[in-house]
Formats: sequence, C-alpha cells, structure tokens
Amino acid sequence: MVIDPAVFPRLIKRTETHLYLLPHPRLRAMVAHYTVSFPGTGPVPDTLTLIPDASGCIVSDWAPDGVHSRLWGPTTKTVVVANDVNRMPMRLFVEFKPCGAYRLLHMPQSLLTDRILPLGQWSPGVDRRLEQLLLSCPVLSQLAEGLDGLLLHLLDARSLTGAEQAVLPLLCAGQTSVARLAQQAHYSQRQLSRLFLDCMGMGAKTYLRLCRINQILQQLPRSGLSLTRLAADAGYYDQSHFIRDFKSVCGLSPGAYLKRLSEFYNETYKF
Repeated sequence: MVIDPAVFPRLIKRTETHLYLLPHPRLRAMVAHYTVSFPGTGPVPDTLTLIPDASGCIVSDWAPDGVHSRLWGPTTKTVVVANDVNRMPMRLFVEFKPCGAYRLLHMPQSLLTDRILPLGQWSPGVDRRLEQLLLSCPVLSQLAEGLDGLLLHLLDARSLTGAEQAVLPLLCAGQTSVARLAQQAHYSQRQLSRLFLDCMGMGAKTYLRLCRINQILQQLPRSGLSLTRLAADAGYYDQSHFIRDFKSVCGLSPGAYLKRLSEFYNETYKF
C-alpha cells in the first residue's frame, strides 16, 4: 500500500512498523484511531500482553488467501498475543473508544466482553464491505476515506433512543457513577445499570477501575513520577486498594509490571 502525502494531516504517530491515523471528526468520540502495521527490520518481543481497555477493536489481516477480520469485544482482563508484526504483510486496526463499538455496530457489548470472534459472525455486511475496501484501495488516504464512509454510514443508520441521548454523552465524557448518572439523566439506577452494561460491556465500577489504571500507566513513562505518586493523584489514597486494583487489571503487582515493562502494550489514545 502506498503511503501518500494526502494522509499526513491524519497522522497521529509513525513508527517503523505502525501508522496511527485520525478518523473523520464525527467519529472521534467513538474511534480512537485507525492503525496500519507493516513488517519492520528490528527485533521485537515474541509476545505482548495487552492491558484491558474497555473498548474493543476490529483487526483485519491481509493474508495470501484473502482478508480475515476479527471483532474484539471490550476487554476487562489482560490478553497475551503473538507479536507477529514482522511476519504479517499488513494489518489494519479500527480501535474503538469505550462505548464506540456499541454506537457503530448496534449490538449489546455485554455479548462480546472478553471475546474475540470472526467479524462476519456478527456483522456480515460490515465484514464484506471492509474486505472490499482493503482489497481495492492501494493508497492509504483512500483506505482512510473508505473507512470513514463505512463507519459514518453505520453511525447514521440507527437513531439514539431517548435514554441513550441522555446518557451516552455522559458516558463518553467519563461520567461513571450510576447514581450520578441517574440524577443527571432522570432515569432509575436500574435502567442505567442495564444500559451501561449494554454500552460498555461491564459494570460502572469495573469501567472506572480500568480507566484509572490505564490513565496511570499512560502517565508513567512521560511524567517521571513514581507509581505511588501517580496512584495518589488518581485518587488512590489507600495503597492496598491501588495494588489490588492494579493486579485485577494487569494480572501482576506494580513492582512486577515495572520489571517486565517491555512485555506489555498499553493503548495510548483511548483515555
């Protein structure tokens, strides 16, 4: 695929193996970025442990026998994946933000939480259209525009219900207390708990925990502050509470995480 100058205004970040591109402005509350990966020449770890990000994504591989797309549901626990970037000719990621997959794919996220499924099993039409795009767009800017068109069509295909209109902007803004949501949106906590589960694929407490830990991990490499200080800044005034939450999200203690930092991947642009 040709990386043409027309795509540069969308470019968030470029590495030897990855390009991170902004979606259309109307999609940015739902999609963090499109990412295209290419083989590189440098050594990479054999595996990566993905930090759960409550969001999900679509992953499409260009393979000799065609395009294969998978739908990742919102994640609440770590997943170890093969780091095969140097062996895969090309791969596309559509990285959703929390609640984004619900808004665009029109399916309860509680059915997809911590699951990886063929995209065609859940959205045959999206699967076919995505394959057509990947096989017919030789220029990266054309692919990005095609992805915008596909996702904008999905966005406009379904109107929000009254409850969704009241609650989704609050969820996307990071409002995570069901009691506070109920007060602001004038719906019962029971109704909102059910909507939260459909939209996010998890309860409010789980989502809040994932947000806090992800935000701490994102600040760690650039702030120069200790994990203890970052945890306190995030509202963890009880060290045992922080360690317990950290283990539940990352699968190991903060000290062990720091020793094995290169083995983990923390999504940068979702929170």
